[in-house]
Amino acid sequence: MKKRVIAIVVILCCVLLGIGIFFIVNKNKGEDEKYTLYIKQQSFAGSTTKEEWDAQEKSNREKEVEKHEVTKGKKINFKGMVNELEIEVKECSKDEIKIWTNIGMSIEENGVMDLVKTRSEFIVKKGEKIRLITPTMDAYDMYEIEYR
Repeated sequence: MKKRVIAIVVILCCVLLGIGIFFIVNKNKGEDEKYTLYIKQQSFAGSTTKEEWDAQEKSNREKEVEKHEVTKGKKINFKGMVNELEIEVKECSKDEIKIWTNIGMSIEENGVMDLVKTRSEFIVKKGEKIRLITPTMDAYDMYEIEYR
């Protein structure tokens, strides 16, 4: 009987030790991995002439896409024409990145921007782009965000 109790205690200790080692080894797994977001910022001011509008279009086409290595908690700041935008990475995985913005933004859905509905949390899926825009009509900042 004593041998059986000792054997059970030893087995339980081994199981608990194994579980403890598993959690130690896997602690923060994935949180330190870096993921890449590509962000292009464009700004438009209300223009009255075709020449002014064309100049803004040309300026925005020439802007570079910025590459950002991100992990959970990373903050990226932009100075736009309308607002200063802060994007914070809330969660990262191989399939998607969840972000939060410090100001409410409109998102393009099916080619349409709804300037009335705004939100601050967005999901960028791997291989896809989202477009966020400040909900203003006379001047606006647009951010195209892609997770590659």
